Amino acid sequence: MNHIARESSVQRGMVALFDVLGYKNLIDQNNVATVASLLRETLQQIPAAVSQWFKKEFPENTAVDEIVSAVKPLVFSDTILLTLNEDAATDTKAGNLFVFFVECAFVQRFMFENGLPLRGAISYGEFYVSDLCFVGKPVVRAYELAQSQDWCGVALTVEAENAWIALQDKSWLHRSASIVIPYDVPLKSMGTSRLISLQWPAIPVENKGFPNDPRGAVVEKFSAHGKIVPPAEYRRIENTARFFSHCRPKALQSANVLHELMQHRPLKEQPSEEATGDNAIVASPSKSSMNP
Repeated sequence: MNHIARESSVQRGMVALFDVLGYKNLIDQNNVATVASLLRETLQQIPAAVSQWFKKEFPENTAVDEIVSAVKPLVFSDTILLTLNEDAATDTKAGNLFVFFVECAFVQRFMFENGLPLRGAISYGEFYVSDLCFVGKPVVRAYELAQSQDWCGVALTVEAENAWIALQDKSWLHRSASIVIPYDVPLKSMGTSRLISLQWPAIPVENKGFPNDPRGAVVEKFSAHGKIVPPAEYRRIENTARFFSHCRPKALQSANVLHELMQHRPLKEQPSEEATGDNAIVASPSKSSMNP
């Protein structure tokens, strides 16, 4: 059996990595079939919801279904991985990335709405994904950034910011102001970092408006499915509720946000990578070390 990935199998594009927060608690309080159904049924709703949103908001974008179908999901335990080969669809590269960000925001919003809050990050670069493993610097970068955050949210790494900004013209930035925003992302180190983040709370959910009590909504989702919220989660809840309030509908689609998106540039590169072989995260029976 050949265990070496052929060079032709390596892709370049966006990688999003999400962890289900409170996963151990969720497993302890529910049977395996219930958790599996929650994950599967929620993720199955996403492609159609993204397509419907685009047809309403941007009817001129006729390639959206092809791009959505090119986004490849992979779920293992508490980890959800989405990838998009930047050359996989026929729209412009900027259009491909925008649809990818929208799909990631929908994943974040729908999982939250179903009581499965996520913490994630998006990176960019060369990667290899198969049924057995996912390998590449963007996987590692997304994992590192996701683990450093202290909220239910998703931010872009330096590599993803550079790739996104390099492709933009003003028209695409104007569209993206409803999805990607600069925000002081709360970190486990108790500080914050100004990063481009997905404005996922503003994603519409059928038959549900924006919550009048964001904190109450966040507490409800963090404690859904019988989960017991430990004191260590309180700060994460407050940080998420604060972001929810920040993302009240339409409030961020303003000239100020557009201006900051146009001016925003990563201030420094990611730390240089240590010599750690192929930087592979390989499926294994236990992944507790990847979820605090």
